[in-house]
Amino acid sequence: MSLAPILGDEADILTAFAYLHDIRYAPDLVSTGFHPLDGARYLRDVHQADETLCRLVAHHSCAVNEALERSLFVELTHCGVRRRGADTDPGADVL
Repeated sequence: MSLAPILGDEADILTAFAYLHDIRYAPDLVSTGFHPLDGARYLRDVHQADETLCRLVAHHSCAVNEALERSLFVELTHCGVRRRGADTDPGADVL
């Protein structure tokens, strides 16, 4: 069954997200202990994953609310998943 008729061009990204959204629960991959942020960083840094996929992983399951509880809000929303070139592009670090 294909999701393409429903999701169009976004079907592949959303399918990948469905498989990968909890990737950072793997004990060997934990960095901050906040799996949405750790997962998004892992996909970006290790696999150079699509930016949209990284953002979906970072922000799934109301992650912003838990980030507030864990004092990781700034990491998640401003510094969490920095695209390559963020040092020269001031807007590159915002998710």
